[in-house]
Amino acid sequence: MRNRTSNLAVSILAVLATVGGATAAQAEDAAISVDFGHQISTSGNLMFGLSSWPKLDPRYATEVADAGVTILRSDVYLYDLIPDRDVFEQDPAEWNWNPGDPSETTSESDLDAFNGAGLKHMLVIHGFPEWMGTEGSSPSWDGDDDSLPVTDFTALKEAYRQVFAHYLDKVDYFEVANEPDLEMSYEDYAQLYREALAGMNEVSTTKPVGPQIASADGEWYEKLLADPATAPDVRFADWHSYGTDWGANAGRWHDLSNAAGRPDQPLFVTEWNSSPSFDDGDPLNAGSPQAISYAGRRLSAMMDTGVTGAMLFGSNDEADSFDADLRHPFAFIDSNGALTPKAATFRLLSKDLGLGAGQNKIMNTGDSGVSASCAALTADGRRVAWAVNDSENPVTASLSLENTDETGDVQLTHYVAGEDNDATTPAKTETATADNGTVSTTIEMPPYSVYGVVVGRPGRILETNTPH
Repeated sequence: MRNRTSNLAVSILAVLATVGGATAAQAEDAAISVDFGHQISTSGNLMFGLSSWPKLDPRYATEVADAGVTILRSDVYLYDLIPDRDVFEQDPAEWNWNPGDPSETTSESDLDAFNGAGLKHMLVIHGFPEWMGTEGSSPSWDGDDDSLPVTDFTALKEAYRQVFAHYLDKVDYFEVANEPDLEMSYEDYAQLYREALAGMNEVSTTKPVGPQIASADGEWYEKLLADPATAPDVRFADWHSYGTDWGANAGRWHDLSNAAGRPDQPLFVTEWNSSPSFDDGDPLNAGSPQAISYAGRRLSAMMDTGVTGAMLFGSNDEADSFDADLRHPFAFIDSNGALTPKAATFRLLSKDLGLGAGQNKIMNTGDSGVSASCAALTADGRRVAWAVNDSENPVTASLSLENTDETGDVQLTHYVAGEDNDATTPAKTETATADNGTVSTTIEMPPYSVYGVVVGRPGRILETNTPH
């Protein structure tokens, strides 16, 4: 993310912008420059994920995929699959693979729906049953969960082996436990991780498996990579980030990976949001239009710092569903199928600009007068740029696109994600002239918005979204 004044910035006159037909507050001067000849990081199409706890109702799989979501993260709880030792000792084919509601365990039919919509999947295996640990213990939250002290590691190893084998062909990434650093010591988790991976490795060593760590400081990740007994089985980094740490401390995780000789280690921020509180005033929660620009700032910053994939903490909003009281503040889609405002940011970046198609090269930008700017060369060869206005006032900005490798006439396709525009269709197209590879235009950004531009040749038909 670039929030500094660029030497290449071009001053422009202040203008008045209109929003919803009414003249808004006076717009600010702003300027953005993009250098498509200077790559600063690499990011991926898995940036547009949902960490869907409470779990996403599979009826919305197509809707969220059409909005640009590319991966879902959900849970399998061992206490649902093997609630007692008698079930555990049966043939694994007889385990409770599809527990009835109410349950937060992802069922086989859930995965079929998500896979059918083209979504990748990350599955958290956790929720240790009482019989696997200290009988009569009192877990700290969620009834039975990862705070339970595990004592039967033979059973744990076999449970992870069987669950991993069962879901192997339906899931792309696996996590061992969730936020264990909030509930147990590092030594307890390291032992748990070693035993779980010992069982999983008997099935396959090619599927990505990783630890999950709540803290963004990376201390446990560093220890796991330094331990010869666990390091080979740490196949990606995985942490949570809340608040306004825009880049999610990803630089720290890059440094730890590099120091361990793992410079290509994938980095996943598997939960991000404005706040873990349930205050509807938080900028990313419920239906606030600020969610659009907040999501834009965080996604842009994480891509700038080279995060591989990220999952917004969000699900569907169902008043009469299991864990309904937890759903509303973080809803990505309402119970009637209407997407909440932040979905427009996902659609613009993932679908309209094409960042949800594969690996993207993130390019250098400089700016003044906007909250953030970013640019990329996408997997399908598009040169795209976007900017975020995280203020209550409209902003008009000059945009200079340098080193585009274009000559003559160039088509610019503009998209807007804002309170009055959900980015399902282009806001406008224009023909500009490339001067020694530099293309210039002006963009008018509504309050709390994300604005994107795609560079193409005149007459080229870009894939666009259609309203649902």
